[in-house]
Amino acid sequence: MKRIQIIAIVVAAVVFMLSYIMFNSNNKQEKTERTRLGAEMEVVVAKVDIGAYVLITEDMLEVKRVLVDDSLKENYFNNIVEAANRISVSEIYAGEPLTHKRALSPDSPYIELAPKITKGKRAIAITTDASNGVGFHIKPGDYVDILTSGNIVRFGETMDRDAKALAGTTFSQNFGANGPANSVVFSETIGDDYTMMPLQDIKVLAVGPSLRYLPDMVTAGYGTVTLEVTPQQALDITFLTMGGASAKLALRSLDDHEIINEPRRSVIQIYEETGANELVPVTP
Repeated sequence: MKRIQIIAIVVAAVVFMLSYIMFNSNNKQEKTERTRLGAEMEVVVAKVDIGAYVLITEDMLEVKRVLVDDSLKENYFNNIVEAANRISVSEIYAGEPLTHKRALSPDSPYIELAPKITKGKRAIAITTDASNGVGFHIKPGDYVDILTSGNIVRFGETMDRDAKALAGTTFSQNFGANGPANSVVFSETIGDDYTMMPLQDIKVLAVGPSLRYLPDMVTAGYGTVTLEVTPQQALDITFLTMGGASAKLALRSLDDHEIINEPRRSVIQIYEETGANELVPVTP
């Protein structure tokens, strides 16, 4: 074999060895880098740019195989259905994976009030205290009934103050013999005071300024309860609490959403049902 051929073979062997070493080195570096960054997995990413405090819909999302931090893989979403209908708490750019920290459930206490309101509903606050607010045990997410009490004469600002206005008679004239439903008067011909339960199964959005119930609220209390209502119910509440009428909240069981519709009752009926034959005045 000629000397030149031997040299060529040696050079080719050296080049091959160097190429192999470099390839191996690059491959190891790539594997090391991949190990350092995490692992590839299919996760839900933003298909388009998503702004902060936006309701995330399915058409904004897609599933892609991306490199993620392996130690935090539980923080990612694996399917679009699970990630949709959440609220973004910061901007999420197209291609970015969604995480449980940046896409929160609408019921999360860390979401501001507006995104919590169901589409078509409104938020309205009413004043309350321990007596009217179930001893400050009402929490966001609870459901309540609203009771109002008032006086027929005081309620009508334009009524003649000396005129005889009876709650029972007025209700009968306007709502029929047993109306309005879920109301109480003294009797048909005595008394101008009334109590009624005009709204039922109303969702509580917030208590005081807080969207979550804080441990000290039972003792510290709060001055308002914010409710989720329809636009018409917002008008009803505003009107029914005018003219000195007060509002009391009745807390419902978590799984009780039944709407009751009982005929109007009188204090006389209540005494008859409890077995009392006559009204006994209370001595001060």
